[in-house]
Amino acid sequence: MGVFIKQLEKRFYSRSEIAEITNTNISDNKHFKRNIENTLNNWGYQYKYSKAGVVIAGIPETPKEKLNEILLRELKINSQKWIDPFIYLIYLFAVYDDFRCMPWPQRQIEIEDFFNDKVSLSTLKSWFKLLEENNIITSFGNNKDCEYWITYYVDGKKCRERVNTYDKLELKAMKMYFDRKKELLNSGLSYGNAMKKLWSEEKCYYYKVNTLLLNACGNCATEIVKLVIEIVERGLDDG
Repeated sequence: MGVFIKQLEKRFYSRSEIAEITNTNISDNKHFKRNIENTLNNWGYQYKYSKAGVVIAGIPETPKEKLNEILLRELKINSQKWIDPFIYLIYLFAVYDDFRCMPWPQRQIEIEDFFNDKVSLSTLKSWFKLLEENNIITSFGNNKDCEYWITYYVDGKKCRERVNTYDKLELKAMKMYFDRKKELLNSGLSYGNAMKKLWSEEKCYYYKVNTLLLNACGNCATEIVKLVIEIVERGLDDG
């Protein structure tokens, strides 16, 4: 599905037209000019304001400028100061199949390796929440669409990897792990204490990871993905 918003044209817009487009109260004479100017500045337009209306003199043209306009107008996200993590997520979800089903700390590592940039987990999860709320990313948690991962330490370094579900020995080890986990939880131990005891016994964690997919029917999803790929291919600083 394409973008819902219609970009402004380089022409004159009457006071009533620009008020409707920017969702500005036309009766608020005291703040009308300020509100119109703030909105057009945030959207990335160049303009000339008069009491009769606005002449649009310049429009967002680069992929990054167009993306910023969509996020502000359609998704109501003010992203100018932290748009790069959003670009990282959308790009890797679009082009890297393995990225769609892995723990968030592993996604953080993949982003650092691919883009040579460190992004906090809280920032990534905040963007994911916004993407999920706007139906751009959908989570699938049934057994068909999930994967199992294992976390363990080697020489003090935390390691994560997918469980090879075609390996009978590995599947048997994972089943024994979950059977023991169930046994400990049924024994009356709290979840935290059960997991501590399980770790002391097994020296690893097995867990299920849901698959996250871009939703082609989400708000402006197709246009957003197209712009993000173009931004990355041109270079983030030039996009």
